[in-house]
Amino acid sequence: MPNRRALGATVWSPATEDNGAVVRIRVADLCGADASDCATLLERYLRDTEAEKLAHGLPGASTDRLPARYRAEIRDPGSALAGATMLLAFDDELPVGIAVVSGDEIKRLFVSELARGQGVGRQLLEAAVALIPGETRLTVWSWRTAALQLYQRAGFVQVESWDGRGGLVCLTRRG
Repeated sequence: MPNRRALGATVWSPATEDNGAVVRIRVADLCGADASDCATLLERYLRDTEAEKLAHGLPGASTDRLPARYRAEIRDPGSALAGATMLLAFDDELPVGIAVVSGDEIKRLFVSELARGQGVGRQLLEAAVALIPGETRLTVWSWRTAALQLYQRAGFVQVESWDGRGGLVCLTRRG
């Protein structure tokens, strides 16, 4: 389980020309005050992902009905993501991004469309990596070139796939 104390209560990233928006990132309370915001951001991420998978011809993708495991994350993120840590990013008081850390893997890193290009994804990635001692793993769909570039700039390198789904790129970074 990730070290939740690694971030303390909140991480502040002051705005500069290099890092963009002033973002506050903290561990989300998935069973309380943050559950609704996290569910909303998770749903956006999962629906976007399904639409992209459909557009790229992946079998089983659908924009009409999300897979049961995705619906469970949206309905009750606290239960569905038990054992994981979700980071929640705020620009002012508006929730604009999430990252899920499960063991040594970062999953579901997402920044809302209105906050993209402002350094929020990079800040979320840095905060997520800080929770993982040692090597960090993640996967990204091959068509998400901006995300791939972000991960590579952060020191992640492509490795042999540990996931059998076609189109996924597996990346690691030593701690």
